[in-house]
Amino acid sequence: MNVNVFFGVLTFISVALTWAMFSTRQMMLGFPCAIFWAILGGFAYTQSVIDWDLFYLVFFASMG
Repeated sequence: MNVNVFFGVLTFISVALTWAMFSTRQMMLGFPCAIFWAILGGFAYTQSVIDWDLFYLVFFASMG
């Protein structure tokens, strides 16, 4: 699978879970939301080739 597609899928799932958690007020979605944000951050960190590129910034934003 292409790196950009996988990154997009992880980003979509993370944002969708965050939106669903806050819009439905179901705090039980917080745990899978945090897990997907951590997976996205780890994947972004492994794809970072130089300091302060987009993947590096996504890592720090998601691990926060």
